[in-house]
Order: sequence, then structure tokens, then C-alpha cells
Amino acid sequence: METSQTALKKAIDLIIKVEGCETNAYLDPLGIPTICTGLVKYPNGHSVMMGDICDANICREYLREVLATEIVPQLTYIPNWQDFGPSRQGALISFAWNVGVDFYNNPEYAELHYILANGVSYPELYNSFGSVLQGYTSYHGKNSNALYKRRTLEAQLWYEEGLSLVSFFAARDTYLKKAAIPIYELSDHGKRQYQEGDEIFVTCVREIPKNIHNAIKIRGESEEWVMHCADWLLNKIRCEPFDENKNIDWLNMHCSVGSDLSVGEVLQYNAHNAPQNGSKEEKALLHTIRQFNTLREAWNGPLGISGGYRPESTGTALDIYPLDDSIEHLYSFLHKRWKGLCKIDPSNEFITLDTEYLGGFKSIKRP
Repeated sequence: METSQTALKKAIDLIIKVEGCETNAYLDPLGIPTICTGLVKYPNGHSVMMGDICDANICREYLREVLATEIVPQLTYIPNWQDFGPSRQGALISFAWNVGVDFYNNPEYAELHYILANGVSYPELYNSFGSVLQGYTSYHGKNSNALYKRRTLEAQLWYEEGLSLVSFFAARDTYLKKAAIPIYELSDHGKRQYQEGDEIFVTCVREIPKNIHNAIKIRGESEEWVMHCADWLLNKIRCEPFDENKNIDWLNMHCSVGSDLSVGEVLQYNAHNAPQNGSKEEKALLHTIRQFNTLREAWNGPLGISGGYRPESTGTALDIYPLDDSIEHLYSFLHKRWKGLCKIDPSNEFITLDTEYLGGFKSIKRP
């Protein structure tokens, strides 16, 4: 399961902020030579010795390696780990570094275990995570100001993002399925029927690459279903009207980024995909969004997005499809109006557009 480098950076920043970073070896309270952020052994297994000196940047890299190899692998078994964004992963990494990597199965942390075990189905439980953290601020039976500060910072990091409920409604009579295959290939137990207008509340969306299906989890259920994206639309009634003068909240899937486009659609409903504010990827993505909004207005019909921004991409490409027309008609419309990459996927289900190298939508005046 994936853990982003941004999550590691956030955890490292927090750990160093509360623990400091000693570049000269010292004796800990037990008389053990220690360096950097409490390391008694280097990543290569060699013990720290008195007289050792380490550059602060090297200390960060040592900490990164220890977290990545000894802490994170034990945390990936936490339910929903792969769908947490870098802030929530970072908060859990810091907590595990402080109390022990096995905290999830330790009865002492039963309240946290309950939240993490059940939040995948009931994400509102995540809202109490920060207050529960404050219950772990004592050391040897005494309240610790240092631990209180640490838990406060971990809670703040946790609340930087939210995997809140995402509301979809059925655009037509349709099914949720157990696999991205035709309905006639599924048994009655492998599909669930919905009527046009039915609303579902989704706690997790997993993009299925090169496909206009997404895997989802519904509130209150742990099993995964597959939705055909063209049959389910984000409930825009729950979105605030677009305001170009406001900063975009990339962690709010219902945040509008155009008159008919949301953060959820652009990020495929995954907080892990949120770009960093002010980054070159965000600037490229904002340009791509503006081009899509111009295209959407000219097309004058609903368009869906089956592939949006991911951390490993540059923010210049979108996979789109028409909701009430043929893919061929949309491609014909775009052929003379899109500067840059514009191609139909071999599946014939969506079109990939790219704004790289000054690509974008250009209007054509009628004769």
C-alpha cells in the first residue's frame, strides 16, 4: 500500500519540531549513546558512539529511512491507510514513532483502534480522532506538557484533510456491481439495482485506471462495489457555488472549481491526490481546469471525468467522456478546437486531453 513522500516529510517535520535534532552524540537517560532524533543505531545497524557528529540533513535522511523501513510497513495494515492523504498518514507515523509501531493492536489504545477499524465505513468517527489523541499525554502517570504539545500538533495535522462522505445520485436506472464487467455476466448477488435519482453516500473511491468504472465503499458497509461513472453523478446540490476569488480546498471533494466541475472529479475523490498549494503541479492543474471549463461551456452538455490529477503526474491531462452523446461526436467537436494531445482511448470510452506545451481549447468562430 502506498505511502507518499509528502507523508514522510510531514511526519519528519513534526518529529523534529517536538523532539529536536542533536547533531552531536549524547547519552540518553539510560546512558546509551544517542544522536539525531533519538537514534541509538544507524540505519546500517551500527551503534551510535560518543563523539559521533552528524549533519542535520543527514539526520533527516536517517529518520526518513527508519520511518520508511521500520514504522510505515506496520501501519499499512490499518484499514483505509491507502486512502488517507499525506497529512493523516503523517500524523499516524508520528504517533507510532512516539508510542510504538504496534499501537493499533495494543489494548492501551483501544479507542484509537475503534476509530481506525470502523472509520472506513463510518468516516464521521474520524472527526473524534484528535480529541482521543489528547487522552495519551501522560508519562509514568503524570501529565506531560511535551506530549500535550505533540498530540496537539498530530491532531492539527490529522484535521488538515477529511475523508468526508461524498454524495452521488443515479443519473439513470443502473446497478452497482462486484466487478467492472457487463451486467449480464453477474449473478443476482453480484449486482445491486438503483433507480434514477437514488442517492448513495460513499466513504472511499478507488480509481480503476484506464476505465470509466470506479471501485467504491458505501457508508456503513465494508465490502467494495464498482460503479459505472457515467451512471452516477456527484450531487452538486451539496457543492458551494464556484468563486474564482477563493482558494481551492483540495481536501473537500464537494468544493467547486468551475461552474460544473468539482475537486472530487478532478482528483477522482482521493485526498491522497491533492496537490500542494502553490506548487507547479497546482498551477498546471488550475490551467487545465480553466481549459476544461471553457470546453465544457462551448460543448454545452454534461461531461464526465474518468481520470484526473495524480501526484505522479504533471497536472496537465484529463480523461473525459460525454454523458448524453457519443464519444465520436465529442472527438469530432474537439478535433479542430483542441491544441495539443487529443486522442480516443482504445477502449473507446473516453478521450485524453493534455494542456502541456501550450495545449488547450480554442474557440472557432462560426462563418
